[in-house]
Amino acid sequence: MAATVTTRLPNELNKELDRISKAESLDKSAVMRRLLASSIQEWKVHYALDMYSKRAFSTEQAAHFMGVSLWRFGDMLKKYKTPMSYDVEEFNRDLRNIKKIR
Repeated sequence: MAATVTTRLPNELNKELDRISKAESLDKSAVMRRLLASSIQEWKVHYALDMYSKRAFSTEQAAHFMGVSLWRFGDMLKKYKTPMSYDVEEFNRDLRNIKKIR
């Protein structure tokens, strides 16, 4: 189900939306939905990486929050130059999970 959201925009943003709408051959609502979805995903990536760096999120939690696989999460760490935070506790948990799979 979709919700209707009303907001006021500065004239410059409104002009930019018109320009993008024309360039993409989309109505302004579609452009706004697309840009908002993209911005939310970008925020989720930065937030998850920040929480991961602060050790508030584990590797799995950060990947899940971003909505990506662990492999893709590793790519994101590299892309955003975020040091890997993998401690002994996480290693042991992963080892236990691997043994369960066998």
